[in-house]
Order: sequence, then C-alpha cells, then structure tokens
Amino acid sequence: ATTSAATAAQSQEEAITIRVAREITPTVVSVSRQGGSGSGVIVNRDGVVVTNAHVVGNAKTVEVGLADGRTLRGEVLGRDQSIDVAVVRVQAQNLPAAPVGDSDRLEVGQSAIAIGNPLGLERTVTTGVISAVNRNPRGVGLDGLIQTDAAISPGNSGGPLVDSRGR
Repeated sequence: ATTSAATAAQSQEEAITIRVAREITPTVVSVSRQGGSGSGVIVNRDGVVVTNAHVVGNAKTVEVGLADGRTLRGEVLGRDQSIDVAVVRVQAQNLPAAPVGDSDRLEVGQSAIAIGNPLGLERTVTTGVISAVNRNPRGVGLDGLIQTDAAISPGNSGGPLVDSRGR
C-alpha cells in the first residue's frame, strides 16, 4: 500500500501512536553490562541517559547502543536503588532527546506508549492506558508508581513510557 493510502486507513489513535513512535524511537537506547541488559532513553542532547538502576546493577560503565547503530561506553553517574533509577552519560553531542513529562499530571485512562528493546529486539512499541497513578504495592518498597497495561517485556526495563504527546 502506498503511504497516503495507508495513512488514510489509520484511525486517529493509530496515527498518534505512529507519530509518537517515530519521534521517540531515535531516543531509545539499549543498555548492557556484564550479566544484564535493558533499555534507556536519552533525555539530554549532550548524552544523558535515564534507565533503571537494576539495568546497570553495580557497574561503573555500561555499553549504550544508539538507534543510529553506534555503541558507546556509558559512565554510570548515579543510581538510586530505592526508586530504581540510574543516570548514565555517553560522550556524544547533538543526540536526539526525548521531552520529559510531568508524571503528576497523568490521568487514569490516558494513552500510554512503551518503547524498549525487549528480548534482544530493538525499539519495540507497545500501547495501553494509564491504569492507575500513585500506586504503592506491598513488598515492592516503592511508592507513587504509574501502573499501565502496556506490555512490558524483559529488556524493556529502563525504556520510556510516554503519553500521546511523546512526553
């Protein structure tokens, strides 16, 4: 099918998901270390990557695979195991960066788009909704969590969960 014919057949929701995936996918990276891997997202054009703390583990450096095919050494600048967040910096400039949203403004029922590198596959997109906000599951040790029904497979950890505006 031609691009215009395919576009005409898309619902408004599909068109939004496709637009967001095209905009955000270049900011999604793979993050790997000895004994583990996951995803991350570039949040600063000068090489700042956010991922999960369990993705980087106790490593001081990790390999970061960019969407353009380059693999760069990333320095783990910090991690907070209690909220499962880590910050990594790669030595590169003018990288595509995802806009950061305000999770306090999320509403239940809003569209959710998860992008990551599950099961060794690159830049996979899944969709769903925000199922709940400010979740405090017992035994997890985290509070204020966002719950979504978007499929999150092993390897998606650390990748972005964005709204319909790509934030």
